[in-house]
Amino acid sequence: MTIGQQLKKFRLLLGLSQADMAAGIVTASFYSKVERDQSEIIIDKLVEILNAHNISLNEFFEAFDKENLPNLNLEKHTNLVLDHESTDSRSGTFYFV
Repeated sequence: MTIGQQLKKFRLLLGLSQADMAAGIVTASFYSKVERDQSEIIIDKLVEILNAHNISLNEFFEAFDKENLPNLNLEKHTNLVLDHESTDSRSGTFYFV
């Protein structure tokens, strides 16, 4: 899931046009590009848009947490492996054991 996809999901749930969702915070044209993942939005503008439509950050980003939950387990496993590695202090090269 991307920021643009999540914005579109909320916009459609609220029954808003792209111009209405942009709320004068960004142009409708720019907002459209964000929804289509052709432009990135800065966090300040994203928060302003979410606040304008009473969408909490927790609610908005919840989908990202659920999507990445399996990756978190992988990262924990990877960290366990990294704890058991050795290094060649001369080259800074890491070797997995």
